[in-house]
Amino acid sequence: DDAGNKTVINTFSMKLRNGLPAILSLSSPDTLASYANGTTIRIRVECNASDFLVSADFRELDSEYNPENVQVTNNGDNTYLVEYTIGAGNSLSDRANIPISIMATDGLQSTSSEYMVSLDNFPPLLQAARVKKTTCGRKQSPVVAMCCPQTWPLLMEIQ
Repeated sequence: DDAGNKTVINTFSMKLRNGLPAILSLSSPDTLASYANGTTIRIRVECNASDFLVSADFRELDSEYNPENVQVTNNGDNTYLVEYTIGAGNSLSDRANIPISIMATDGLQSTSSEYMVSLDNFPPLLQAARVKKTTCGRKQSPVVAMCCPQTWPLLMEIQ
């Protein structure tokens, strides 16, 4: 006004959420039963809101784990896609049920859940082999019978 009085109006906006952040489900869009060094793990995270900071910890799976290599995409529909590629030089041994910790935070409070994966870098080992002679028509041809762990015997003809 003419007397030099000033009116300052401060405005702000805020979102109110009822309850804590929640992870509703974890799943994978991939069909892999286990992962090997150099492969990418993709985990779909469904939460109760779309404005969370979502992160994941792969240190139990990868000796070369670096948090900066975890990529998270906010899909804007309360789902997030977490992607991580296992280091090619990972030295951790193969095993099942490795926990991947998934965290969601709204800046004030957080929640976490675990997604289980398996690491499998080595094919089955050959346990036994023997050579058999078989008759094929009028010719005899050697055949090798191999038994691999947890598989049926595999027959290969040697020519």
